[in-house]
Amino acid sequence: MIAKITDNQYINLEQVDSNISIMLDDHFSAKHPRARFIDVEQQSWDGYYRKYDTKRQRLALPFLCELKELCDKKQIPLDILDLRELPKASAPDPSKIDPNMLSGIILEHHQIDAIAAACINEIGILNAPTGAGKTEMMAGIAKMFGCPTVIIADQRIIIEQIKARLELRDVIDEVGLFYGGTTPNGQSIVVGSIQSLSSPPASLKRKSPEIYRKRKHRAEQFQEIVRQADLLMVDECDKAVSKQYRMLFKFYFNGRRKYGFSGTPFDKKKLVESLILREHLGSIISQADRRELEKIGRIIPIKFYMFACGENGDPQDKTAFDIAERETIIDNTDFHKKVLQIVQAFPDDGTLILLDTSNIEDLGVALEHTIPNSVFIYGKTGKVSRKDCIKSFESRKLKCLIGGRIIKRGLDLNGGVENLIIIGGGKLWSEFDQKLGRSVRNNSKGWARVFSFLFLNNFYLYRHGREQLKALIDMGYPSTIIFKSGIIDGKQFVHSRFRRPPQKSSL
Repeated sequence: MIAKITDNQYINLEQVDSNISIMLDDHFSAKHPRARFIDVEQQSWDGYYRKYDTKRQRLALPFLCELKELCDKKQIPLDILDLRELPKASAPDPSKIDPNMLSGIILEHHQIDAIAAACINEIGILNAPTGAGKTEMMAGIAKMFGCPTVIIADQRIIIEQIKARLELRDVIDEVGLFYGGTTPNGQSIVVGSIQSLSSPPASLKRKSPEIYRKRKHRAEQFQEIVRQADLLMVDECDKAVSKQYRMLFKFYFNGRRKYGFSGTPFDKKKLVESLILREHLGSIISQADRRELEKIGRIIPIKFYMFACGENGDPQDKTAFDIAERETIIDNTDFHKKVLQIVQAFPDDGTLILLDTSNIEDLGVALEHTIPNSVFIYGKTGKVSRKDCIKSFESRKLKCLIGGRIIKRGLDLNGGVENLIIIGGGKLWSEFDQKLGRSVRNNSKGWARVFSFLFLNNFYLYRHGREQLKALIDMGYPSTIIFKSGIIDGKQFVHSRFRRPPQKSSL
């Protein structure tokens, strides 16, 4: 089989027989999780996402490493012909990476390995768990290449953090910012949001033609900056599977080199998303080990406690999830008081409460009213107020910070947290891991407590709690489950098939 590369988008395959074609179609496909509900006779789609184009015999270029591995495994000869023009600049020599290349820090071995992987591979994902220093990795890659670069992030606060870090490390005098009305002024490195890249919906044109025109113009400005870039880096790339990101990779970015950064790139339960992510950014080319990060002091160990709630209920009760969630968590004042008790048990510590329910506003406001010296921040909280609350929490003038999406990913809190309380959430390992990441930043104690809840009064809530616990056990963290009748080690609880402890004990 011959793989010809003529541009930065596709691999064109030749000498593909029917058996190989079937193999490629099967390997580069994923079944939609609800495919069994699709009536194939009534619809033209069978519920499978297929990324190998059988008619044109081609794959997206980021699949190249995976294609090589597959051919090696199946003992299929593969010749790769790269017919593209030579790049504008040759790839940097990874052996010339200097641990002191960034101002104010000495790069760790895993960071040097990540930068080296980017020098060697044109495309790939750098698996960087919380605390690995992915912004320093970005800075090192940008400095090694020294070419027009765009960095895409999802939230304003993260965008501003990346800009500040790149400037702090003397990668460049000034980093351009494309977000919230700010426009770059010729800087070679630009940090922006995926939202700024997207053209406004046509419905806005009918409602407000002037606003539509301005937003469209700004989106086109950013799209042109991306087109001129030679290097693209995507923060929190596990989310880079939407239509917005497809436009970025397929139509706007024309350069050779693109890298994604995430601590949770591939979730085994998100098969479709994993396939799309591989199509956009390829395979993992560098990986930082969580235990090694602990050994070198970049992250701290945690102690995990899960409180059993609703013990008088029935874990087989299949009341709809949203109803059970509202009755058990959002509107349940007894539950709010339980959260208060946890916070008050550690009056000198900083406690971060992460909410992941269907209506965090109702729950957040209720907890803010219940817990003294606490503040709830969310999407409607103004930018200035949000920053002030975070700074107040970092200095511990504010003892308890409550939030949801805007703080559960990527946010670096100076001084970390002593206690993290996780309320709600689904059963996906990747989402739970992201939340845990808020607790592993260095703090004054050198370790942190994490609290969560196992609801025993509803089938769906109970299943989510069980999956979160199993994810934690797989990560190797110690855990304790607390019942009215006593406590049990989390690992033992999972191995006992979630049987409750027989007798009363104490912490």
